[in-house]
Amino acid sequence: MKVAAYLREQTQLLHRQTEALVNGAAIMQGNLSPAQYRELIQKNEFLHRQLEPLLFQLLSQYDLTEFHSFLHPRLTALEADLELLALSPASYALSAPQLSNASQTLGGLYVLLGSYLGGRVIHKALRENPHLNQITTFHFFSAGRLFPSREWPRFCSMLDQNISTAQQMEDAAEGAGKVFRFFHAVYQTNNSLKAAGSSQYPNFHYS
Repeated sequence: MKVAAYLREQTQLLHRQTEALVNGAAIMQGNLSPAQYRELIQKNEFLHRQLEPLLFQLLSQYDLTEFHSFLHPRLTALEADLELLALSPASYALSAPQLSNASQTLGGLYVLLGSYLGGRVIHKALRENPHLNQITTFHFFSAGRLFPSREWPRFCSMLDQNISTAQQMEDAAEGAGKVFRFFHAVYQTNNSLKAAGSSQYPNFHYS
C-alpha cells in the first residue's frame, strides 16, 4: 500500500474529528462571522509558529532536507493577516508534538501539507462572504500558490521512497496522529468555531 493511502486510512477518525472542530460549513456557505475568522487566523498562526520551525529542524536532523522544498512557510502570511486584523499572536498553554524519528516527522509533514489542499476553494468562499466584506485581503488562504496541488503527488511519491518497512509505516501514522491531535488541542481551546451538525471543510482529504 502506498504510504499516503495508508496514512489516510489510519487517520480517518482523526481527520473526521478535525473537520468537526472547524466550521467548514459556515466557510463554504458564506456564514463565517468576523469573530470566527479572527479566531481561525489566530489559531492557525499559533499552529504554524509551532510546527513550521519544528518540522524544518527535524527534516534537517534526520537528513531529509529534500523535503524542505515542500515546507513553504505560511507564517509570514498569517502574520500579515494578524496585522491587517489588528490582532496580537495568540498564546496557548500547549506544546508542539514530539516527533521521535524520521518516519514520524514525515507523518507530521503529511498532515500539515494536506491541510493546504483546497485552499483556493476556501479563499473564494471567504472573498464571497458578505460578513467579511470589510476584510480586503486573506493572506493565509490566498497562499495556495506556495504549495500548488500538483506538488502533492510528488510529495506522496517521495514518501514512498523514504518509508517502506512496516515499522516505518506505523511510525509515520503515529507522527501524523500526534500532529492531528495538536490541531485538535489548539482548535478546542476557547473554541467558538465548532459547527452544529456535520462539517464540510473542503478537500481536506490527503489522497
